[in-house]
Amino acid sequence: MDIGYIKSVIKKAGSYDINGSIKFIEDAMQHYKEDYKKSPKAALLEFKANERDTTISDKDFEYLRDGLFKRQEHHAAKIPYLTILDFAIATCMRVSEICRVTWRDFKEDRKTLFIRDRKHPTKKNFNQEIPLIGGAFEILRKRKAEAAISPNFNLDNRIFPYVADSVGAGWRVTRQKLIAEGINIEHIVFHDLRSFGITKLIKEGWDISKVAVVSGHTNLDVLNRIYARIRPSDIVEEYDRKIKQALTQD
Repeated sequence: MDIGYIKSVIKKAGSYDINGSIKFIEDAMQHYKEDYKKSPKAALLEFKANERDTTISDKDFEYLRDGLFKRQEHHAAKIPYLTILDFAIATCMRVSEICRVTWRDFKEDRKTLFIRDRKHPTKKNFNQEIPLIGGAFEILRKRKAEAAISPNFNLDNRIFPYVADSVGAGWRVTRQKLIAEGINIEHIVFHDLRSFGITKLIKEGWDISKVAVVSGHTNLDVLNRIYARIRPSDIVEEYDRKIKQALTQD
């Protein structure tokens, strides 16, 4: 659970006459910022945040996809969970980045997306341009065609105009429902879609340096750890799947 989400929950509790203060969080963040200036980056929380080793299996992914589809189809739902899911995997982006990019950041002629202020262990205002592959370009082109119809369309409008915490909350509710049904996915969080997307690229034979262009990693050790988790049988399964897909299309 991220700090922003904890703060939003505590603030919301105040409207129900429940005593709560976020001062301890703000104090902790201030101390962290001060320590950040003094301490080696390897000793900091931000640097260690990427060290998850959770692997999402194809079966787990299908469970999550089905669960998110049901949530998306609810009459009160407004968030396109499946579109965001597919886009997150294709681009290896964080949910906060997905909910922040604007149409101005979409470089349609180059089939790329410009991401501003990405997380980086040492740099501020870290911007990157990533290629839109794996269906990501088609997703944005379709959304733009739909959005451009509106008289209020503006290049500074967000492509996915949703609150990142709300997307994350929908994900967590879906996961909890699946867990209640006996499906063991409690170890999976939204951020794991990032490594799931990276794993797909590696299985398809992408070089680590090219994967980094998509994922935005500047520390290739993180990608090497993901690479080390891939088994030979995973490569065979991916190869067989592509052959089967090609035969089906023919």
